[in-house]
Amino acid sequence: MVNRLLDYFLELAYKNHDKLQIVLVCNVDGLTIDADNYAEDSITSEYLTLNQYNKILSSIRQQGFDVISYFDEDQFIADVINGNCMNTSKRDLLVLNSAQKGTKIGRKSLVPSFCDLHHIFYNNSNAYTVSLCRDKYRSGCLLDYFKIPTPKSWLYKYNNGWLLNEHPFVNATVIAKLNFETSSIGLDEKNIFSYSEDKENFIRNLSQKYKQDVIVQEFIHGYEVETTFISSVQNYVLPPMGIQWSESKKMLGDTILNYTARKNHPYEFYDFSKEKPELFEKIQKLTLDIKDILDITGIGRVDFRITPDNQLYVTDVATNPGYSIYSSTYKVFELLGYSFEEMISIFIGSSLANYLKS
Repeated sequence: MVNRLLDYFLELAYKNHDKLQIVLVCNVDGLTIDADNYAEDSITSEYLTLNQYNKILSSIRQQGFDVISYFDEDQFIADVINGNCMNTSKRDLLVLNSAQKGTKIGRKSLVPSFCDLHHIFYNNSNAYTVSLCRDKYRSGCLLDYFKIPTPKSWLYKYNNGWLLNEHPFVNATVIAKLNFETSSIGLDEKNIFSYSEDKENFIRNLSQKYKQDVIVQEFIHGYEVETTFISSVQNYVLPPMGIQWSESKKMLGDTILNYTARKNHPYEFYDFSKEKPELFEKIQKLTLDIKDILDITGIGRVDFRITPDNQLYVTDVATNPGYSIYSSTYKVFELLGYSFEEMISIFIGSSLANYLKS
């Protein structure tokens, strides 16, 4: 079933390669000029490396597409407004966007919002959904309302303290994370602790250092699993990928992928459906329910922590999951027998299908 659907998107992309102008809008470490950054953990951890960028660019070209690339959202926007982004063939523009320059809340929504304004095709979700899912606390509250299992969470607001004066109970084991960030920015082992009033300074300092809200969640001991899905004319959940430190240590237990681990990749992925086949259907259903609740389109990803006794908790949702060769998204496509180049074309085909049906 899944290969038939992926093959359909692949064929759709190939059939339309001469009708599309692919526009790659991304931030690249060393090429994108940072408008703003943090003093410690850098936002460049969210950027592509030059090697990753070249791999994506060459993959698009190898699949027969004409492509223009931008390292900066401002330049892309300026070229569209000034009419410099259109080529003479009058092909439809389709933007592959992974740009999120700066540190402000909602920065990932700039390109999809601009594309909607100018009736330009783009991959993945609209600006509202992107911003909603970047807000870990509020999107988690929405999932909790619909009875999706999520860790108990509290929000420490920048410059205002605990939302509604509610905070964890004493001795609860929790993890403190930046509410609007990805790539484990601001996250280390010291962010996991047993809550007490003595930890208030740590949470406050974390909020002040990064000038944003901090979500404090019940910490879940167990497996960490990333589940990629496609939301298009048909919806499908790809096999969930577990994260392991080594072949003999499939469960992360009390450890996490901190900022350094996310940057240096000392971990591996494995097919979690083989480790816990009894959970596969439940993970699929929860993932599709989350897609519907948050209205995610294109390629998305749901992250789970799963206890040794098979209790599932949703810890994060990505509307623009990374797809470098180090990502779980690429690894699951590889598991299903697709090359990196074919994966990119499947992204294009699934995005295009959403526009053709409207």
